[in-house]
Amino acid sequence: MSSSLLRGWLLFTAAWLAAAGCSPSRPQTVQRLAVLPFENLSGDPSLEWVGPALREGIVLQLNTLPHLRAGMFQNARDAASARAKIVVTGYFVRTGSRLRLEAEQRRTDTGKVLAQRRLESPAGSEGVLPLCAELARWLDPGAPPLETSSPGALRALAEGRTSPTLTAALEAFERGAQADPGFGPLYIAWAQALLQYNQSAAALGVLRRAQELGERIPARRRAEIAMLRARVEGDRAALRKAAAELAATTPSDTGLQVELSRLEAAEGNYDAGAQRLRRAVQVDPEEPSAWNDLAYAEARLGRRTEAQAALVAYQRLAPREANPLDSLGDICYHFGEFEAAAKAYQEAFDRDPSFLGGATLYKAARAKLMLGDLPGAREILRRYLELRRRGGDPLADFVHADWLYLAGEREEGRRTMEALAGSGAGEVSELARSRLALWNLTSGRK
Repeated sequence: MSSSLLRGWLLFTAAWLAAAGCSPSRPQTVQRLAVLPFENLSGDPSLEWVGPALREGIVLQLNTLPHLRAGMFQNARDAASARAKIVVTGYFVRTGSRLRLEAEQRRTDTGKVLAQRRLESPAGSEGVLPLCAELARWLDPGAPPLETSSPGALRALAEGRTSPTLTAALEAFERGAQADPGFGPLYIAWAQALLQYNQSAAALGVLRRAQELGERIPARRRAEIAMLRARVEGDRAALRKAAAELAATTPSDTGLQVELSRLEAAEGNYDAGAQRLRRAVQVDPEEPSAWNDLAYAEARLGRRTEAQAALVAYQRLAPREANPLDSLGDICYHFGEFEAAAKAYQEAFDRDPSFLGGATLYKAARAKLMLGDLPGAREILRRYLELRRRGGDPLADFVHADWLYLAGEREEGRRTMEALAGSGAGEVSELARSRLALWNLTSGRK
């Protein structure tokens, strides 16, 4: 971390804390909780669905709370990577006609047990919903009721998500829709399963079926369904509308806030996007993508110090990743600090040569070129092209020809591109012909 970055961060933090101290209502910081699998120790294979159903139920309940984000993970390592502070896990057994669930909360970092709870309910399907409700209230007393009163619908959701084949999953989802037609999460999971198999038309059919139910599905789920449909259809206006409706009810969903800020920026509404991201990092200061997007948003508004501060926060959250350094390079490049940009890009490559396929080297070469350091730029580009050719990249020669033209060696670049255009190398030849046409247009050459 450079001293200038540190000064920027301290200035930003001081201003933020001062503003927060004067504010009558400061956003409540979101807490992350990970729900690990509940192991079936009953010896009864017919109860395998119970563990997944419990997880689905409590995550659905907890994620309606504004201050909590719950997710399902397979192990504590994945939970820690997602920055969850607490993991919930346990097992269940059958004792006569009842299920007994042993649950515990642990710290993700140390594994220390924070709390334990024993819960019991009838062993049949009807016992799962009470278990979900009691477990969710144990985790947070403010947890609302589950949005279905049908144990069959919850079971179908769990079985659909965990089915080994699409056919089995679709059968489970259909059973769930029959059990409770208004269970919104079922349709979302159903459509997502179809999309994983590239069945967009069928997924849209499921989403339309859900939308035809109108207010039988709660408003929040209707917005989620509308968002998913808009994504599949590529309808940016509908996506923006649904995202705004959903974001208004779920301010703690930082991923949603980031997505909406990107949609606002794409419409040229940079200030609104930046304001949204500033609120998001107050609510969820542990979300790296929000800080990364905030850095770019501040840069677009010409706020150099604030962009630096956001980058420092991002680097703190992802100290071993290459992307924070790549983002630093982009911000420096944006402000015309080409030497610093080249340095950051090369450090990003050193940290992870596979990141972006090594494109950080190409970006470093561009920064050197902007400095007028043609020998330095050529050397970095040589390393990049060597890397791409070793990887069998068919576009390496195209990139080289494009670079030559960009670097002022236009005749050599044109000759190389013309050779590629006439090589009959499929996509590469088509790209070369398109680039030649562009060069001819911009240079007035026919």
